[in-house]
Amino acid sequence: MLSVLSVTALNKYIKSLMEEDVLLEAITLRGEISNFTSHSSGHLYFSLKDADSSISCVMFRDAAASLKFKPGNGMEVLIFGRVGVYEKQGRYQVYANVMEDYGRGKLHAMFEALKAKLEEKGYFDPKIKKPLPKEPKVVALVTSPTGAALRDMLKIAGNLDPAVKIVIVPCLVQGDGAAQSISEAISLVNRWGLADVMVVGRGGGSIEDLWAFNEEIVAEAVFNSMTPVISAVGHEIDFTIVDFAADYRASTPSAAIADLIKPGELKVRKLRGLSGELIRLMADILDSHEYRLRDVAGSRAFVRHKYLFDNYMIRLDNLYNILNMQIDMHNERAEAAAANLFKRLEEASPIKAMDKGYSITTYKGGVVKSVKDVITGQKINVRLKDGSFDAEVL
Repeated sequence: MLSVLSVTALNKYIKSLMEEDVLLEAITLRGEISNFTSHSSGHLYFSLKDADSSISCVMFRDAAASLKFKPGNGMEVLIFGRVGVYEKQGRYQVYANVMEDYGRGKLHAMFEALKAKLEEKGYFDPKIKKPLPKEPKVVALVTSPTGAALRDMLKIAGNLDPAVKIVIVPCLVQGDGAAQSISEAISLVNRWGLADVMVVGRGGGSIEDLWAFNEEIVAEAVFNSMTPVISAVGHEIDFTIVDFAADYRASTPSAAIADLIKPGELKVRKLRGLSGELIRLMADILDSHEYRLRDVAGSRAFVRHKYLFDNYMIRLDNLYNILNMQIDMHNERAEAAAANLFKRLEEASPIKAMDKGYSITTYKGGVVKSVKDVITGQKINVRLKDGSFDAEVL
């Protein structure tokens, strides 16, 4: 005789099969976001689709908090996570732990393609790099006139050697027309011909923010420059095409000035060098520990206990939505009942009856309800809809 299963038992069994499947425990999906909802709890609910299929996904608050971009419908993304079952509804879905904007991957591909092209043309050949002046007298800064990077470079240059002349060559460093603006500024410095060296750069940002420095027109301007060029774009971890085409690459705009303008005392130079080395070593150590921490945090043994709470968090969101609906329905019923009661009270009012010609007769003892309440010659008051008058009983 066949055994009869409950729906709950079947869903639990299917869930256990999926959670024990190693292939489903760590997957990477690429697709387009649709039906995106950002719940008030901080959880993200959406579907991931391609040309033929779609699948439900959820990203819980802790994972969503680490996103470096704002997801939305129509965005192409990469999802890293696992497949699981929401028992309450018997629905399988993807539980996303990490989400990346796939559009950035396209930019990386464009970056590598241009880098290979220019490298083949000889733009990055170390043999053609121009040496930097040991004691520059005039330094041109090709950057945004309003950026924090410019303020930092001016401050450091003033502290190191106020005698060095700093010339600001303003240009756009982000957005439409930025690549053309940077290229023209570099050409302007060359036509001027009085700068010993130029620093081309800006502060940190996303790959999209720094993209103007990955354009071929800017690389050509740097390559053709007669004045030595120092590339100082973003942070130390940021690399652009200009970094490879320049005569020297500085880790940051501030570092470019520190590397170029040296103070007079040898001891100070050595101390600054040791300080920079110490910072780099500390950064390497921190990076190493960060990678180890990510490996541990992402291990199956560490994150497996979280799976127990996944269904409860989704169910809590559903209960929250149901509770709000019930509160709204209760308020609507209460308002309708109050309106009906007010109408009934208004209809029962003695004042309402006066509209039909009725009146209220009173004497000193109260309201006249019977002929027995009055005697001949007694004073009475008669109240009508629009006023009252005194009378005497005959």
